[in-house]
Amino acid sequence: MGDICTSPLQQQYSPLLQKSKIAHAKRRHITSSVDVDQEFRRTSTMLDGVWGRIIECLGVLCEKDRILARAGLWPRLSPRDILDKLAISQRSLLSESWKEEFIKYAEEVTMVQRVCRISRLTTPEYRAELERELSNSGRIGWDAMSYPDWLLIELETNILIRQVQAEIAIEMLAPSSGENTVVQLNMGEGKSSVRRRTCSINND
Repeated sequence: MGDICTSPLQQQYSPLLQKSKIAHAKRRHITSSVDVDQEFRRTSTMLDGVWGRIIECLGVLCEKDRILARAGLWPRLSPRDILDKLAISQRSLLSESWKEEFIKYAEEVTMVQRVCRISRLTTPEYRAELERELSNSGRIGWDAMSYPDWLLIELETNILIRQVQAEIAIEMLAPSSGENTVVQLNMGEGKSSVRRRTCSINND
């Protein structure tokens, strides 16, 4: 028995096993540290705050506005109306300040969507998907003001673009080499799901 315990295989396997235990403990800590209800309240409060600012600025401000509102002639605003203004055919009509405010609203919507996805992944069989979702806090490596269409894709497909996906997309749009470039996105990084969902949107 002593020879087995001190064998080269045992000596090589023991550190790997220890690393595996540490990694497993970290994953379990991440999973158990999620308070879905608290996170939903937090993101919903943020969303309501941005929506409140928009309504405060675009709502009834004076007696003339109130008369129009009572007559049913004041334009009604819905979240969909706000998000539609970010479409490529509409956002050129927005000032930079309104574009920024509408994008903030859209970003908060994606955060609420994220919490809803997390709430569906809390059972053990979805641990890998949950860890992937928790590791992506959104807009890492890219800015929604620069790429509003990417934000709309997130909204429509109910995803958050991962950092590696953003980096690949930016490299494809503007190769750092200044020349034609071939890039690779590894397996499991969301090529098929993003492409499938985007094609579904374009076909609708």
